[in-house]
Amino acid sequence: MRNLRPYVFDKHNTLAEDPANKSLLEGWAKEDARYAISMATQTQLGMTINARNLELMLRRLAALPFAEAQEYSEKLYAATKEIAPSLIRYTQATDYDKFTRLNLRRQCVDLSEQYSTGSKKLSDVQLTYSTPAADDRMAAALLFTSSNIPYAMCLNLAGKMTSQTQKSFI
Repeated sequence: MRNLRPYVFDKHNTLAEDPANKSLLEGWAKEDARYAISMATQTQLGMTINARNLELMLRRLAALPFAEAQEYSEKLYAATKEIAPSLIRYTQATDYDKFTRLNLRRQCVDLSEQYSTGSKKLSDVQLTYSTPAADDRMAAALLFTSSNIPYAMCLNLAGKMTSQTQKSFI
């Protein structure tokens, strides 16, 4: 970061004039350093995988629109094809691999636009389910594990507690 800091400050000299932007520019320098270090570092990766999953992984990588993923698929296949040549045979991306996720994403966008109304969108967080009488069950579980009282009786006792009593008990 020491070498990137002056570079970032020089590159954004109008922002650097205001001392309030110091932490912002230092943050940018740190991000650039994280990126540069990872790109300049070599590493080794180990993987345990069965032939069926390797074959699927090779197909899915080959189906991605990124040249890096396709190249990785080819290199991984070249490194493993001699290990189990009769098991790892279908490594080329199929139409299913290429288009299914893409088509599903498009349909989801269409559905989202179709059913979104006003300020409420399909992506808004909504509670879809909650355990009935969850507080009663939690209090009953605590009673049960801390006593010799049968669970059914603990549940009955917990159900008779006020919400404040349950809260303080829990």
